[in-house]
Amino acid sequence: MDLAIKKKFGFAYIDDKDGRYTVNALRKKIDSKIAPVTGPKTCWSNTIPLKVRCFVWRASMNKIPVISELAKRGIMVQSNKRHLCNVESETVDHLFTSCSFTKETMAWIFKWCGINIMHFDNISGFFDFAASWGNCPRKREILNTIMHCLIWCIWLEQNDKAFNNSKDSTPKVADKIITTSHTWYNYRSRNGGGNWVEWNCSPFIHTLLS
Repeated sequence: MDLAIKKKFGFAYIDDKDGRYTVNALRKKIDSKIAPVTGPKTCWSNTIPLKVRCFVWRASMNKIPVISELAKRGIMVQSNKRHLCNVESETVDHLFTSCSFTKETMAWIFKWCGINIMHFDNISGFFDFAASWGNCPRKREILNTIMHCLIWCIWLEQNDKAFNNSKDSTPKVADKIITTSHTWYNYRSRNGGGNWVEWNCSPFIHTLLS
């Protein structure tokens, strides 16, 4: 950018290493001045649909309509019709990490991924694990896609139970997660998710073959 133009408009900017103005350099400068955000690491990968990324981001801040949050707003519901498991209290962390239905579904998914079954106390720990797992960025992106899909499918299952009084078995929900995550990654990633048979065996097989 010409020096005369900079003086005319009266603003300063940050040069990139080669002396050119870039939006990326300016963005880094802005980010360095913003107070750090607390909470789990947020994944904004394009392999995950935007509405799902936004939902998970809101869930990490307890901003989704679970029973405990509805009660704070003076909205009372029949809790026994909403729960995936038989407990009195429904919070975000309970629904997505402590619920017996969720834990059983999660165990199926971790087994499919070839990862030791993990137990989490809250949703922050769940996504912090996914965001820092392994040493391969591509495999980490796949796992993040699957974990977001897991949370999304559990939420859909919760709504189906609440509004239609219907609930699938955990193996069926696990199958939905496997199918949906393959669709997301196969059509939204530049690398693709491999063929369906490989993905069913393991979501990481095609990364070893390519």
